[in-house]
Amino acid sequence: MECFELSKYIWGSNGMALKSNVKKSEKKIDSVRPHGKENVQVDKEVLVDGDAKSPGVMRASDWFEDSFLVGSIASLGVGERFVKQKWSIVAVETKKRMEEKWKLLQAKEMELVLQKTDFMREVGSVIAEAS
Repeated sequence: MECFELSKYIWGSNGMALKSNVKKSEKKIDSVRPHGKENVQVDKEVLVDGDAKSPGVMRASDWFEDSFLVGSIASLGVGERFVKQKWSIVAVETKKRMEEKWKLLQAKEMELVLQKTDFMREVGSVIAEAS
């Protein structure tokens, strides 16, 4: 019960604080121009292991490092850094082949989701008719 009382003190009784503890800054922001146009410079360089690549170039292995695969392999007892390091030395052709396979698997997975959704709709219709 003490936690509940403390939460009401922090967030208020409706789950939201009545007064904000954050003070609004009176300082003018220099990065915003009149008429909503922002004065922002875009950094187009991408760093790969601390090395600058050509501007606008993305890493070819992003799909792998951003997928669940790194974590899944690491859960078997191998460090994520080790997995990423070893993946970085795999031949580009092999990486491309694996990426294409991954894209096909994702497409099949989406098709399966659609089939399951259609099946659930069908089951719902059968249940509604039986009532």
